[in-house]
Amino acid sequence: MSLRAAARYFAYWTGAMDIFHRARHRECLTVLMFHRVQPADERNRLQADPHYIVTPELLAGIITFLVRNYSIVGIRDVLSSLNRERALPRRPVFITFDDGWRDNFEWALPVLRGLPWALFVATDAISEPECWWQEILLWTLRSGRAGYRELWEGVASHGADAEKASDGHDVLALLLRYGKLAPEHRRQALAVHESALRSRCNARHMLTAAELSVLQTKGVEIGSHGASHLPLSRLDDPAADLRRSKEWLQPLGIVSAVSFPHGRYNAGVVNAARDLGFTAIFTSDAVLNPCPNGWLQSDVIGRISFNSAAVCDRLGALARDKLAGQLYLRDIGSPAGQFA
Repeated sequence: MSLRAAARYFAYWTGAMDIFHRARHRECLTVLMFHRVQPADERNRLQADPHYIVTPELLAGIITFLVRNYSIVGIRDVLSSLNRERALPRRPVFITFDDGWRDNFEWALPVLRGLPWALFVATDAISEPECWWQEILLWTLRSGRAGYRELWEGVASHGADAEKASDGHDVLALLLRYGKLAPEHRRQALAVHESALRSRCNARHMLTAAELSVLQTKGVEIGSHGASHLPLSRLDDPAADLRRSKEWLQPLGIVSAVSFPHGRYNAGVVNAARDLGFTAIFTSDAVLNPCPNGWLQSDVIGRISFNSAAVCDRLGALARDKLAGQLYLRDIGSPAGQFA
């Protein structure tokens, strides 16, 4: 154990870190960002990206920790604070999920039942039939079925430009390259990889519109995560992407909240979101959000993402001192990242 880890362990188990938290964060909103929830055996079988997955058991442990140490709030509470209608309670925490994975319905909902939480959905992904093309592409790369350069150059015959692949393996550039293709050409380019993925999992990747409606009846708030799930700051017209998402979600009566795909945004993206009527704008900047006397100071709100390895011990069980360190020792302030 390193000296830093030993100090954190001692501070947590002696209660010093708890005293620090209760004093420092009484007027700060902590927002958590999750993506997927899967049992470990299913995660391994599907070769899903472990960076974005927590197990149901780990999620349950995190929620127990939050209930003991925070006041759990929902998006309506956040909006009420921004609108100066109702102040947030002391040490508020807000739980969010991004993308719209079907495993949120299967595994997250039972753990979070009775608690407020929000799901930001990428509407094009919800509209996909069974396999989401972005997961097919990333799984192909992640599993080693095809390399970056092979995937990059493999779509030149489908109308993609002749630009050469970069040596840096810019995954977002690869997503953008495939995102420019006509849907039928993209399906053709990924067909063989889709078949390979289906051999491991023949279940639907993303939620359906009907399942979103069911989640709403369970108290889950639905917000926008853009339409294409491509980095908005690298699109020619990010406003059009956000508008398409909002129009798709409008019949569901969504709240006026949005989170940015891949955490990428700039001033133009923020302004586009505001112009479209989004009044709570969530980023991936890992900061705590000041709310003096319960009133949030900014409509641009940071969130803390979870990597299981950062909060678990060597056996994969939740280490509460690590979790406390991940949550308590964050900077306080408005998001400042302007990611390209």
